[in-house]
Amino acid sequence: MKKLLILTGIILLSIHATGQTPAETEENNYTNLSQEGTLPGIARLSEGWNILYPGGETLCAQGSEYKFFAKATNSNKLLVYLHGGGGCWDAETCDPERETYTHASQVEPQRHPENLNGIFDPEHPENPFVGYSMVVLPVCTGDSYLGARDVTYVIEKENGKPREFTVYHRGQTNTMAVMNWIYDNFESPQEIFVAGSSAGALATPFYASLLAQQYPEARVVGLSDDAGSFGREASAGSDPTKWGVPEVLQKHPGWEEFEGNAGIDQLFLFAARSAPNLELYQVDHAHDAVQKYYLELTGTGEDVQKLIQTNRETIRSQQPQFRSYTAGGFQHTILTRDHFYKYQEDGNRLSDWVASIAAGEQVKSVDCAEDCFKPGLIFTEQDLQIIDRTLALISNENSWNPSGERGPCPSRADSQSLRCAAVMAATEVTGKAPTGMKDVPPGLLELIFTITALQPDKYGGSPLIAYNNDPETNQEDMIATLEKVKETIKQGLEKQR
Repeated sequence: MKKLLILTGIILLSIHATGQTPAETEENNYTNLSQEGTLPGIARLSEGWNILYPGGETLCAQGSEYKFFAKATNSNKLLVYLHGGGGCWDAETCDPERETYTHASQVEPQRHPENLNGIFDPEHPENPFVGYSMVVLPVCTGDSYLGARDVTYVIEKENGKPREFTVYHRGQTNTMAVMNWIYDNFESPQEIFVAGSSAGALATPFYASLLAQQYPEARVVGLSDDAGSFGREASAGSDPTKWGVPEVLQKHPGWEEFEGNAGIDQLFLFAARSAPNLELYQVDHAHDAVQKYYLELTGTGEDVQKLIQTNRETIRSQQPQFRSYTAGGFQHTILTRDHFYKYQEDGNRLSDWVASIAAGEQVKSVDCAEDCFKPGLIFTEQDLQIIDRTLALISNENSWNPSGERGPCPSRADSQSLRCAAVMAATEVTGKAPTGMKDVPPGLLELIFTITALQPDKYGGSPLIAYNNDPETNQEDMIATLEKVKETIKQGLEKQR
């Protein structure tokens, strides 16, 4: 069970840090466009986000309806985003009744674009994709968007008799329905930016290459977010043949000769050769806990950073123009998170790096420094104030509550947990309460990441709560950790001057 907690906990790290969850956007807040024989064209889309149902052969893993999201503008620039959502390849990993269940099997509320931050925040002044037309594809088939097979799995000797269940690995079926809708509705985009996170990161080079072939006059970019360790060895361990790889890929123009598996190095190399107007990039966290979890499942090993480096060397050996960005830390995915705008490594801001790519500018590869256990952050003087205020709230005798819980923090209490003290301090200093993964100040992120790095397996899920409630943690430890964070912020501010 511990591994699964790491998987889900790191994803929800910032949510639990502030004790809140993202608001679920109800379907009636969108324009719902159900199929009427054929999908509606962009002329029928309402302003803002629309939900579209391709129908036909499209399905999620357990038979629920597939849908995607679209927003049309007058721009000749198009952003296509492939969500993350895990994967499965055998009876154990695909079984929804087991705790090793590792993939999304339906389109979940948090997949709605209005629940996303990062590159989907239309209000952020540094967002390079404001004004783009956008198509967002959820994943719900356990096959990294690459499958086109229905597989019946068997759990042996359960209560004396086997149990069968069918998984509809129709990721490619679903995605091609969306791709064909794009082909029908976007006649001649000049720029296409394809981005994918986690499971979507593996699929990004393949679908970016198809778009580049469909629009040979366009500049097409593919950016994969946090799947860099999944090379050919990891892919073989996950057995993508269950999804129909490589045969289902070979059915597409430019991929007829593809003989590899679903390793990201092989997908990148083949995609780059198949379309001369395609540029490919990667972003990863050096010690990504979710990538580590899947590497363990496939029997590949645990050294995420080494595997990322090995796969990138393979790509660069044949595609020397390939560029990448490695952030420190154990987190998983960054493009749809608010701290996309707060990362920097070696003086290079991640959001600036991505913006330069979107603008057609040359970028260099960026790597985290030293042990890469934490991402570099961009600090302000407010971050020092937040840590000082947190220290003040828990440093006095009997002012620290060693039994913090999730949920709303008390506005008044004789003692505060570390989480509640930090949230209270951030709210007082910035005037904004951290909510979910948004408005979490860099100083608070630094505290979260510092605690996670102490013992990732122990504190990775909800760092502030887990560290606060650890019987081996005392008030002096809390104060020492906060002082360490304060010193890191001071050093960061000095470098930024």
